[in-house]
Amino acid sequence: MTAIRIYFASFAICSGLMFWAAPAHADYFSSWVATTCDPQSGRAAVRFGYADADAPPLFIVQEKPSLDDGISTIPVTNASQRDASCKLKNGTEVKIRLGTGYNEGDQFSVWVNGIRIAHDIIGDDNLPYEILVYPDGYRFCKFRLPLGDWVYDVTAAAQKPTPIHCETTLTPISGTRDLLEYPADPRSRPQTGSIVVTKANAPFCHELILPAPPNANFKFYIGVPEKLGSSVGADEWSAPVYLFPQDRAGRASVSTVLFDFWDNGQKVPIYLFNSGGTFTTEFAVVPDQGATKDDVIQVVASAGNFWEASQKAATTKGWSVYTAAGTPYDQEAIGITFTRIHNASYLLYGASRGSENDPTTVLMKPQLGGKLTPVCVFQEKRAHF
Repeated sequence: MTAIRIYFASFAICSGLMFWAAPAHADYFSSWVATTCDPQSGRAAVRFGYADADAPPLFIVQEKPSLDDGISTIPVTNASQRDASCKLKNGTEVKIRLGTGYNEGDQFSVWVNGIRIAHDIIGDDNLPYEILVYPDGYRFCKFRLPLGDWVYDVTAAAQKPTPIHCETTLTPISGTRDLLEYPADPRSRPQTGSIVVTKANAPFCHELILPAPPNANFKFYIGVPEKLGSSVGADEWSAPVYLFPQDRAGRASVSTVLFDFWDNGQKVPIYLFNSGGTFTTEFAVVPDQGATKDDVIQVVASAGNFWEASQKAATTKGWSVYTAAGTPYDQEAIGITFTRIHNASYLLYGASRGSENDPTTVLMKPQLGGKLTPVCVFQEKRAHF
């Protein structure tokens, strides 16, 4: 059977496993970064570019050169959606790293000579144009948007001048060296994109970290190789039944599967409830023997379209209800995968935690009554922001 994969920071359904990513703040708007070091003036600029859909990013707008003494007219040569850096003649390094796809907006951090001078978010009302770096300080320049103009129109900016405001005073470059970004021993920091085990209560935890297939845009994934077991695939779940057909916004639903949940060789029905909507979350119900599908749906739906109340209604019946409580996610958007490893049942919880640098996936052992015991905790090591 094909290994079940969790890809951090993406959404897909692969061999039955669902997982999430925080959506970008606008599907027709992408952020880019670059750096320019001017050897003549000894100044540098961290530059921000924006693009409509898949068009090339725009870094220069029709603005008076006096805005920054013309440094923004120097052609961009290192545009990236990840990171960029340059060095001045005196050895000063200016570096920016961009992280896209976070709930709040695209995050970025800027370092000058190892000191992190800025950490901010590119959002609907916060669109930086450039950060000017001088020998004695730096200053931000941002687009000045009219009230209510919540998305920067790249196409319009190419056709007419766009108001930009620069800070009038310099902020001194001060602080200590960022040892996370510039550790004394570079080997002490896990490689970006790697997955590490932060808790292992079973010897097989490390065996679940597998190398990515060729041409993938990630390096590793969490999977259940065939030698260890298997997971419930998408085609094994029943077609979803919508709990509230009249509510087309939420589209909460339930699917079922027979699964050896209690490790006794007997398959019992599992009911997986999905909230629907933009940030989907799930919970599972394992009812007492004899409860029918109609019984389970009636109990959960009786609470109305209130997710926590629905969980409580099922718990009140004495059924085992498995939510995100007890995992690193609490009640956040999650996906649950049912898996068998060494002939025992486990629940694999995966989510991107859009605001986190290092997203977490956990493997839990279910107990009667909805309790969960942590078995493996995995973290993807993302770039430092």
